[in-house]
Amino acid sequence: HDALPISKGVPLLVDAWPTIFAKHPELYLVIVGSGNRSFDDCEGQVKERVKQLGLERDVAFFPETDAVVDYLQATDAWVFPTEYEGFSLALAEAMGCGCTVLATSVGAAPQLIQHGRSGFLFPPLETQALINAFEEALSVRDQWPAIGAAARESVTPYDLDLIAGRYAELCRSLASVSE
Repeated sequence: HDALPISKGVPLLVDAWPTIFAKHPELYLVIVGSGNRSFDDCEGQVKERVKQLGLERDVAFFPETDAVVDYLQATDAWVFPTEYEGFSLALAEAMGCGCTVLATSVGAAPQLIQHGRSGFLFPPLETQALINAFEEALSVRDQWPAIGAAARESVTPYDLDLIAGRYAELCRSLASVSE
């Protein structure tokens, strides 16, 4: 098929899905959000690829929403196959919700995720690596509650209220020094 812009990796996930689904037909892929405000919007191509692969009954698309946390809390596993990233707020939110995450080993993900303990890492742009990470995660599905708890713990230092409190304390200490 034609090359698609894949900075967030959704086409990679869709291309991996037939292999994953063939072994695990109980799974259902939910793609939430839209690429319409992004330079690499590939939503139309991804939807077309789902049709080409005959996955319409096994993949659902939901529009952009303010209720992301509701989706995160309802998910069993969260996949972030991005090609490149800095510090991903989406990844931190998913981990903060206690999701079992599978993410590419780019940006801050290797610092946030201990492979097999607080999530699963795989190299970007490698469909088979994503499939392998999914298989590994599914093989320890009984451990997902503990993995999700470890994920939540690993992003606790990045909690907005905690960071704001630290900045406030820093400002207070700087103000007291200058007096």
